[in-house]
Amino acid sequence: MAKATGTDLKPKPATPQEKPGTPEQYANLTGEIAVAIAKAKPSFALMQKLLGRKKATRSAVAQVLAALEMKLQPDPRLLHSQKLWAKLGVAVEVEELEIPELPNGLTEVAIIPQHLSNEELFALCKKHYGDACKYYGNLDDVKEEQVRPECTYVLGYRDGKEPDAVHLGKSYDVAMEEKLTFMTLREYQSVALLHFAATTGHLDEKGWTITSSLDSGGYALIARWRPSAREFRVDGGARYGRYPLDGPRQAVFA
Repeated sequence: MAKATGTDLKPKPATPQEKPGTPEQYANLTGEIAVAIAKAKPSFALMQKLLGRKKATRSAVAQVLAALEMKLQPDPRLLHSQKLWAKLGVAVEVEELEIPELPNGLTEVAIIPQHLSNEELFALCKKHYGDACKYYGNLDDVKEEQVRPECTYVLGYRDGKEPDAVHLGKSYDVAMEEKLTFMTLREYQSVALLHFAATTGHLDEKGWTITSSLDSGGYALIARWRPSAREFRVDGGARYGRYPLDGPRQAVFA
């Protein structure tokens, strides 16, 4: 699999027919829209709704652009994630997705497809990595995990092949006590697959990522790539277990 460079995401040079508008034209048009909104005198409640809910605002902007024969363009980072999923044989839509606010240190984004279960993601790992092993029969038999949207969403996380350096040595219990939001097994498998699609490399060759998903026995589901065995492995660990090379991966989502 070829390494992704991101160059295919760069927009093509504009042809004479596609010459972009001038800053003055943009300013004039947006000014007209602002004046029209002011004249419409929307209620305080409606303005609060639009300003406080990104999806509502995005929907309103999309409708205005559609009326002007324009289209709201997805963030290039979402298009990149979409192309990586396509390499893995998974189709995802990006039009309705939002990138979350990324705290300092969290620079990466990944689309988490709603229609893929833990077992289906594990099967993809086995298919693309060549080998995968799990200690537990059904990875969808999750007793408890941090709440996530019940739809396809965008995850923000920290770059790095190993678990977050700032959280190394933390157990599941410590991460929960600190009220840390950290990757579920579904998110981790998704991110690991996208990393492979982009680089043909693997996450966690030294330590385990501790996820916020608990199996039916109450063990924290953990995962890593084992270089010596050339296999991806999902295991279970004691919630209080603390090891220098292991830890959670902080996450935000929208």
